[in-house]
Amino acid sequence: MKIKTTFIKSFLLFSLAISWVHAPAQDRPVIWVHGLGENGTTWNIYDNLFDAERQIDGRSRAYNDGSGVATFATGVNDGITNDFPGTSGPGTTNIGIGHSLGGLAIRELDRTRTGNNRRLGGLITIGTPNDGAPIVNSIQNGNVTNAMNNACERLSAGPFSEIPYVPVIVKAVSNNIICNILSNNLLDGIFQAQAAGPSPADAALGSPFLTTLNSAGPNIPAISIRGNENSPVHWRLLSSFDTDNEDDTKYVEIANLMRNIYNGFYIYHLSGAVVGGVFGFINPVAWVVAAIHAWKATQWHKGKKWFDQSESIWNGLIGCTGGFQDVTVTYTTQVVNCNCFGYTGSQPWIDCVMNLCGGSLNGCWQTVTYTTSIAVNNSSDGLFCDQTQLINGLPGGNYFEAKGVNHMEETNTTNGTTNNGNDEVGDKFRAIWNRTDVFKILPR
Repeated sequence: MKIKTTFIKSFLLFSLAISWVHAPAQDRPVIWVHGLGENGTTWNIYDNLFDAERQIDGRSRAYNDGSGVATFATGVNDGITNDFPGTSGPGTTNIGIGHSLGGLAIRELDRTRTGNNRRLGGLITIGTPNDGAPIVNSIQNGNVTNAMNNACERLSAGPFSEIPYVPVIVKAVSNNIICNILSNNLLDGIFQAQAAGPSPADAALGSPFLTTLNSAGPNIPAISIRGNENSPVHWRLLSSFDTDNEDDTKYVEIANLMRNIYNGFYIYHLSGAVVGGVFGFINPVAWVVAAIHAWKATQWHKGKKWFDQSESIWNGLIGCTGGFQDVTVTYTTQVVNCNCFGYTGSQPWIDCVMNLCGGSLNGCWQTVTYTTSIAVNNSSDGLFCDQTQLINGLPGGNYFEAKGVNHMEETNTTNGTTNNGNDEVGDKFRAIWNRTDVFKILPR
């Protein structure tokens, strides 16, 4: 009987061992954390994709993201407690993935929840302003508003030159309409969530929060993924925002079209001024036409020049200029210091032109060459520079680059809007899941 009992016990232990070996591995808890102004559906594509593809139990919640990063982190902490009870402690294998400000939230969670209260065993930030977000500083100090006002004034100059006899008050109203369109599309769109409140203040360059957060490295293994968008980064970022991440070329094409329109009007009026100058002595009225064309050419050139400089202007606002280089610019313009507009073609004006331009309006055309410094743009995701997206001090193998990806695309590139038409961010996650460390997650 004793032998039989011993056999039964041994058989049961053996059976339990076999069943444990062949039991399916428990899915790894993965917490997907959205960024500022995003929501609980932001990560749905990858949450569902990798739940099916890997041994992952992913959760994506909506958090209070506007009341400061500490409050944000507390919300993530509470979500883990509810979604994955019993997984906390020094040996936890929970993985936290945070986009943008969500990356700061999971880093704060790592910093403040340690020992038996530890919630994460590894963290991944993507498109996160780990060293600060200069765009927040630019909004807070008024530089973005100033840049927008300058843009709408320069872009309005050409179109409004075509109606010079409209009363000034009407032109001012029309100018305000154009400025409001630009401001509503940009400032109230991409930037509205970035402009004010405790959370943006925490993300600002040099903030007390970031000083504390970066005073020491992560307590757990960490990985940073940085987005690196193709030029022009600002138009691609706006395109992805406006099309709900379906197309990153919409405003690239619109900007190119508009730039060509401005340049076309510039050349048209430049040519008209030259022709008018030739016939000035035959018919002095032609001088009137020439002067008006010259003035209009100058106005349209302001908008053309803005389109050419807009990416550098934008990169200055997001703190992403890598220095300056000198370039030589040559263009043709007309210099007539006769205060001609308003009494063009009058005898005093004709006398002035005769005196200054050597008897012909064309004598006042000048080819102007000047040297100017232009900003050299560093790589970025269109909102944050490459270096600020990286947690300082990590091993080199813990940094990943998502090529052709802007800030809006970092939570979903399954639609192939990247350099090679691939799922760039998804492939980075797959490379991370295939590692041999805490981030390793097996396929199903």
